[in-house]
Amino acid sequence: ALFVEENYRNQNIAKQILDFVREDLSNQGIQTLYLITDHTEFYEKCGWDFLTLVTDDDGEKMRMYVTKTEV
Repeated sequence: ALFVEENYRNQNIAKQILDFVREDLSNQGIQTLYLITDHTEFYEKCGWDFLTLVTDDDGEKMRMYVTKTEV
């Protein structure tokens, strides 16, 4: 989970963390990442691509995103 406290939002912190994770996992040989979230638009702004809708364990619709680890 990734959470940025409200006082620190809109400073590109979350994107920097996501980019760091992508680079770190790329260095470990992992090429593709997936995530599931109920957020919209944020991950597209960070370079992730919407893949599909999935249903979580509680029957709620969630968005699945995918990205390559090369930043």
